[in-house]
Amino acid sequence: YNVESSYSIIVVNLEKLKVDITEKDIDVVLEKIRHQHADWVEVTRKAQYGDKVVFDLLLSEGESRKALEWVLEEGKIPEEFSALLASTAGEALPVSLPGNEGSGPISATIEVQKVTEPQLAALEDAFANRLGIQEGGIDALRIQIRQPMQNELDRILREKLKTQVIEQLLALHSIDDLPQVLLDKEFQHLEIDVQRQGKQEGKQEGKNTERPLSEEVKK
Repeated sequence: YNVESSYSIIVVNLEKLKVDITEKDIDVVLEKIRHQHADWVEVTRKAQYGDKVVFDLLLSEGESRKALEWVLEEGKIPEEFSALLASTAGEALPVSLPGNEGSGPISATIEVQKVTEPQLAALEDAFANRLGIQEGGIDALRIQIRQPMQNELDRILREKLKTQVIEQLLALHSIDDLPQVLLDKEFQHLEIDVQRQGKQEGKQEGKNTERPLSEEVKK
Protein backbone atom coordinates (compact mmCIF):
# COMPACT_ATOMS: atom_id res chain seq x y z
CA TYR A 1 0.00 0.00 0.00
CA ASN A 2 1.08 3.54 -0.46
CA VAL A 3 1.21 6.10 2.30
CA GLU A 4 1.28 9.68 1.28
CA SER A 5 2.67 12.07 3.83
CA SER A 6 2.97 15.80 3.67
CA TYR A 7 5.18 17.93 5.82
CA SER A 8 5.31 21.64 6.36
CA ILE A 9 8.39 23.34 7.70
CA ILE A 10 7.85 26.37 9.87
CA VAL A 11 10.77 28.68 10.54
CA VAL A 12 10.78 30.53 13.84
CA ASN A 13 13.25 33.10 15.07
CA LEU A 14 14.79 32.52 18.48
CA GLU A 15 16.98 35.02 20.25
CA LYS A 16 20.11 33.37 21.60
CA LEU A 17 21.09 35.31 24.69
CA LYS A 18 24.78 35.77 25.31
CA VAL A 19 25.73 36.74 28.85
CA ASP A 20 29.17 36.30 30.37
CA ILE A 21 30.37 36.17 33.94
CA THR A 22 32.96 38.94 34.17
CA GLU A 23 35.81 39.45 36.60
CA LYS A 24 33.90 42.46 37.93
CA ASP A 25 30.96 40.17 38.76
CA ILE A 26 33.30 37.93 40.74
CA ASP A 27 34.76 40.98 42.52
CA VAL A 28 31.25 41.95 43.67
CA VAL A 29 30.64 38.47 45.12
CA LEU A 30 34.06 38.45 46.76
CA GLU A 31 33.24 41.74 48.47
CA LYS A 32 29.97 40.28 49.80
CA ILE A 33 31.82 37.24 51.15
CA ARG A 34 34.38 39.51 52.84
CA HIS A 35 31.56 41.33 54.62
CA GLN A 36 29.92 38.05 55.63
CA HIS A 37 33.17 36.96 57.28
CA ALA A 38 34.18 40.33 58.69
CA ASP A 39 35.66 40.71 62.17
CA TRP A 40 33.80 43.32 64.22
CA VAL A 41 36.06 45.78 66.03
CA GLU A 42 34.76 48.08 68.77
CA VAL A 43 34.94 51.83 68.11
CA THR A 44 34.31 54.86 70.35
CA ARG A 45 32.72 57.14 67.74
CA LYS A 46 29.02 57.47 66.97
CA ALA A 47 27.38 54.62 65.10
CA GLN A 48 27.05 55.06 61.35
CA TYR A 49 25.75 53.02 58.43
CA GLY A 50 27.64 49.75 58.13
CA ASP A 51 28.32 49.48 61.86
CA LYS A 52 26.91 46.84 64.20
CA VAL A 53 25.41 48.04 67.47
CA VAL A 54 25.19 45.70 70.46
CA PHE A 55 22.51 46.74 72.96
CA ASP A 56 20.15 45.66 75.73
CA LEU A 57 16.43 46.31 75.39
CA LEU A 58 14.64 47.06 78.68
CA LEU A 59 10.84 46.90 78.55
CA SER A 60 8.54 48.82 80.85
CA GLU A 61 7.06 45.57 82.19
CA GLY A 62 10.42 44.67 83.67
CA GLU A 63 11.40 42.26 80.92
CA SER A 64 14.69 42.65 79.09
CA ARG A 65 16.54 41.34 76.07
CA LYS A 66 20.28 41.20 76.46
CA ALA A 67 23.11 41.55 73.93
CA LEU A 68 20.92 42.19 70.89
CA GLU A 69 22.78 43.06 67.68
CA TRP A 70 21.77 45.23 64.77
CA VAL A 71 23.74 46.00 61.61
CA LEU A 72 22.83 49.51 60.49
CA GLU A 73 21.90 49.33 56.81
CA GLU A 74 20.45 52.33 55.03
CA GLY A 75 16.72 51.95 54.47
CA LYS A 76 16.51 48.84 56.71
CA ILE A 77 16.25 50.36 60.18
CA PRO A 78 12.71 50.35 61.66
CA GLU A 79 11.57 53.75 62.88
CA GLU A 80 11.45 52.62 66.53
CA PHE A 81 15.15 51.68 66.34
CA SER A 82 16.31 54.66 64.30
CA ALA A 83 17.95 56.12 67.42
CA LEU A 84 20.67 53.47 67.08
CA LEU A 85 22.12 55.52 64.24
CA ALA A 86 24.53 58.09 65.72
CA SER A 87 24.34 56.40 69.14
CA THR A 88 27.42 55.74 71.28
CA ALA A 89 28.36 53.13 73.86
CA GLY A 90 26.84 53.85 77.26
CA GLU A 91 23.84 55.78 75.96
CA ALA A 92 20.31 55.06 77.17
CA LEU A 93 17.74 55.72 74.44
CA PRO A 94 14.02 55.90 75.26
CA VAL A 95 11.92 54.28 72.52
CA SER A 96 8.28 53.40 71.89
CA LEU A 97 7.56 49.93 70.53
CA PRO A 98 4.28 48.78 68.96
CA GLY A 99 2.19 46.76 71.38
CA ASN A 100 -0.03 43.77 70.82
CA GLU A 101 -3.25 44.12 68.86
CA GLY A 102 -5.74 46.18 70.84
CA SER A 103 -3.13 47.65 73.18
CA GLY A 104 -1.14 50.84 73.04
CA PRO A 105 2.58 51.28 72.41
CA ILE A 106 5.13 49.90 74.87
CA SER A 107 7.72 52.17 76.43
CA ALA A 108 11.23 50.75 76.43
CA THR A 109 14.83 51.78 76.82
CA ILE A 110 17.77 50.85 74.61
CA GLU A 111 21.05 50.65 76.49
CA VAL A 112 23.89 50.73 73.97
CA GLN A 113 26.68 48.37 75.00
CA LYS A 114 29.09 48.91 72.16
CA VAL A 115 29.45 50.09 68.59
CA THR A 116 31.56 47.98 66.21
CA GLU A 117 32.75 48.38 62.65
CA PRO A 118 33.58 45.60 60.17
CA GLN A 119 37.22 44.80 59.61
CA LEU A 120 37.45 43.06 56.26
CA ALA A 121 40.04 40.41 55.57
CA ALA A 122 42.62 41.16 52.91
CA LEU A 123 42.17 39.29 49.63
CA GLU A 124 45.10 37.01 50.28
CA ASP A 125 45.61 33.26 50.25
CA ALA A 126 45.00 33.16 54.02
CA PHE A 127 41.42 34.37 53.42
CA ALA A 128 40.89 31.59 50.87
CA ASN A 129 42.24 29.06 53.40
CA ARG A 130 39.76 30.39 55.95
CA LEU A 131 36.97 29.53 53.51
CA GLY A 132 38.21 25.98 53.08
CA ILE A 133 40.37 26.45 49.97
CA GLN A 134 43.41 24.33 50.76
CA GLU A 135 45.32 24.85 47.51
CA GLY A 136 45.47 27.58 44.91
CA GLY A 137 44.69 30.52 47.18
CA ILE A 138 42.66 33.45 45.87
CA ASP A 139 42.84 32.23 42.25
CA ALA A 140 41.20 28.93 43.26
CA LEU A 141 38.61 30.84 45.27
CA ARG A 142 37.69 32.93 42.22
CA ILE A 143 37.26 29.74 40.19
CA GLN A 144 34.96 28.26 42.85
CA ILE A 145 32.92 31.46 42.85
CA ARG A 146 32.62 31.46 39.08
CA GLN A 147 31.42 27.85 38.78
CA PRO A 148 28.05 28.14 40.62
CA MET A 149 27.47 31.57 39.04
CA GLN A 150 28.01 30.10 35.59
CA ASN A 151 25.79 27.09 36.35
CA GLU A 152 22.96 29.35 37.51
CA LEU A 153 23.37 31.63 34.51
CA ASP A 154 23.28 28.67 32.11
CA ARG A 155 20.11 27.40 33.78
CA ILE A 156 18.41 30.79 33.42
CA LEU A 157 19.41 31.08 29.76
CA ARG A 158 18.07 27.58 29.04
CA GLU A 159 14.76 28.48 30.69
CA LYS A 160 14.52 31.69 28.67
CA LEU A 161 15.19 29.77 25.44
CA LYS A 162 12.56 27.17 26.38
CA THR A 163 10.08 29.99 27.07
CA GLN A 164 10.77 31.45 23.62
CA VAL A 165 10.06 28.09 21.97
CA ILE A 166 6.78 27.67 23.83
CA GLU A 167 5.70 31.22 23.04
CA GLN A 168 6.48 30.71 19.34
CA LEU A 169 4.51 27.45 19.26
CA LEU A 170 1.54 29.04 20.98
CA ALA A 171 1.67 31.95 18.54
CA LEU A 172 1.41 29.51 15.62
CA HIS A 173 -1.02 27.01 17.13
CA SER A 174 -3.62 26.95 19.84
CA ILE A 175 -2.74 24.70 22.77
CA ASP A 176 -5.41 22.22 21.61
CA ASP A 177 -3.54 21.77 18.32
CA LEU A 178 -0.25 20.83 19.95
CA PRO A 179 0.59 17.10 20.16
CA GLN A 180 -0.38 15.62 23.51
CA VAL A 181 2.98 13.91 23.79
CA LEU A 182 4.69 17.30 23.59
CA LEU A 183 2.46 18.72 26.33
CA ASP A 184 2.95 15.64 28.53
CA LYS A 185 6.71 15.89 28.18
CA GLU A 186 6.73 19.55 29.10
CA PHE A 187 4.51 18.93 32.12
CA GLN A 188 6.91 16.19 33.24
CA HIS A 189 9.83 18.60 32.98
CA LEU A 190 7.97 21.19 35.03
CA GLU A 191 7.09 18.60 37.68
CA ILE A 192 10.73 17.48 37.93
CA ASP A 193 11.88 21.11 38.26
CA VAL A 194 9.38 21.74 41.07
CA GLN A 195 10.41 18.58 42.92
CA ARG A 196 14.11 19.40 42.55
CA GLN A 197 13.58 22.92 43.84
CA GLY A 198 11.56 21.60 46.79
CA LYS A 199 14.32 19.15 47.72
CA GLN A 200 16.95 21.90 47.55
CA GLU A 201 14.88 24.19 49.77
CA GLY A 202 14.27 21.34 52.22
CA LYS A 203 17.97 20.61 52.46
CA GLN A 204 18.72 24.26 53.16
CA GLU A 205 16.10 24.46 55.91
CA GLY A 206 17.48 21.33 57.54
CA LYS A 207 21.07 22.52 57.63
CA ASN A 208 22.44 23.92 60.88
CA THR A 209 26.07 24.00 59.79
CA GLU A 210 27.88 26.88 58.15
CA ARG A 211 26.79 27.53 54.57
CA PRO A 212 29.02 26.12 51.84
CA LEU A 213 30.76 28.59 49.60
CA SER A 214 28.40 27.83 46.70
CA GLU A 215 25.42 29.01 48.79
CA GLU A 216 27.22 32.21 49.78
CA VAL A 217 27.86 32.95 46.12
CA LYS A 218 24.11 32.81 45.42
CA LYS A 219 23.32 35.42 48.00
